[in-house]
Amino acid sequence: MRRLACFSILFLLTVLPAATANAFTADNAATRLADLWPDFKTRFVEEDGRVVDTANGRISHSEGQGYAMLLATAMNDRQAFDRVWRWTRQTLGVRSDDLFAWVYDPQTQAIRDPNNATDGDLLIAWALARAGERWNEPAYLHRARIVTQAILTHGTVETDTYGRMITPGVEGFSAAQRTDGSVFNLSYWVFPALEDLAVLLGPATSADIRQSGLRLLEDARFGEHNLPPDWVAVTSSATGLADGFEPVFGHNAIRIPLYVAWGNVGTRGHLAPFVSLWPQDAASSVAQIHLVSGQVDLLPEVGYRAIAELTACAMNGTSSTQAMRAPLDDNYYPAMLHLLSLLAFHERGLSC
Repeated sequence: MRRLACFSILFLLTVLPAATANAFTADNAATRLADLWPDFKTRFVEEDGRVVDTANGRISHSEGQGYAMLLATAMNDRQAFDRVWRWTRQTLGVRSDDLFAWVYDPQTQAIRDPNNATDGDLLIAWALARAGERWNEPAYLHRARIVTQAILTHGTVETDTYGRMITPGVEGFSAAQRTDGSVFNLSYWVFPALEDLAVLLGPATSADIRQSGLRLLEDARFGEHNLPPDWVAVTSSATGLADGFEPVFGHNAIRIPLYVAWGNVGTRGHLAPFVSLWPQDAASSVAQIHLVSGQVDLLPEVGYRAIAELTACAMNGTSSTQAMRAPLDDNYYPAMLHLLSLLAFHERGLSC
């Protein structure tokens, strides 16, 4: 698992090109992340390790738990990691297939839906693998292997069109259960996780999954801006908007360029639609876009803008970094995206 050893925020020695005095560098990103992490923990991570989605009834989900575990590892914060992992394991680890129930409702103090969300499973496995490497903890590495194997067995599907793909959940998304084909969510392709976990997935399988996501991203372009939707339906002959889901480039798909830029995968063409969509003046807001009507709903929070800055810097080497330098937003999701953008900026060794 040598690939995993390269991620450290506090101890990674990053070789950077010469930068102007005002440039925002990978080292700046690491410093900013270290400054913001205590605030994030105070506001969004409860004492028992439950990560709270403040804009959605204070629910908790496997995605948020995995993100927090990943950040705690990057910050060398084992105490935070252990309590988040303990709550995740004890509360969401109720399935018999070694995957995790995706959502917990504090109002009923129970699992709202026992189905899994494969991106949450992938994030948890990734965080466990990194933590096992960072702290030389065999128990974490062992559990990472178990969860990764469960993802391969239950969370991926072989297709004739694209090869091996990530299914959003065990139940409800296959062609056998729907009338519009199999449904996928491109934001579930966490490209840097797939690369880091290649030794557990198998290098050929990891590469196949990464390529399936990039190929689907090339095909799933809708509306005047050629953007991917949150949910896409795939048959043997067509790729289209999924029935029963709002046809938007929205809160799910906003993560796609984050993962493409972070994983340093694909070509400029994979990032180009997003960079074209987001003007590079610091005052512009990212938006959710209805891919049929063209309706634009602004997402003014800083965390969304941080993804735009990361994407432009990764593609062009130039970007405003005002959002990167800003305080955290009030709600969990944009605040988390802000921290993830900083971590990606650091790990890519960018300077803008």
